[in-house]
Amino acid sequence: MQQVDTVRFGLIEYSPEDLIHFPAGLLGFPELKDYIVIPLEANPAFFWLQSVQDGQIAFLITDPFLFFPDYEVELSESLKQELAITRREQVVVYTIVTIPATGVKDMTTNLVGPLVINLENRRGAQYVLGGNQYHTKHRLFRKQATGEAGG
Repeated sequence: MQQVDTVRFGLIEYSPEDLIHFPAGLLGFPELKDYIVIPLEANPAFFWLQSVQDGQIAFLITDPFLFFPDYEVELSESLKQELAITRREQVVVYTIVTIPATGVKDMTTNLVGPLVINLENRRGAQYVLGGNQYHTKHRLFRKQATGEAGG
């Protein structure tokens, strides 16, 4: 077992088999290549992607298909080769979630740069989608059409 001292979770132990290796790192964090996924026990729709190289860096992630059933991620042949993807069943896709100062109700997720992970070899990449049908800040929850009930 190995350990990483994290800001959010304190000292956590992990096995090398738990690591997900991002050969190119993530956008803005090219030097951080190894992460572990930590489930959010209070809400199974969310996870933490915790860097094991820098205990201060963790990203909230989710399965975008839970919120956007029509979301499409078309993988390039070069990405499939890079991650050794041969079957759909090998792949999981996550997106990075942002919680703004206004709170959970205004959470957004980056549908332009999903995380594509081959579960069999534990290799991943942040893949930037072409086109402009998606944004970096898609709201996870619809805004209420009416104001808050007052009284």
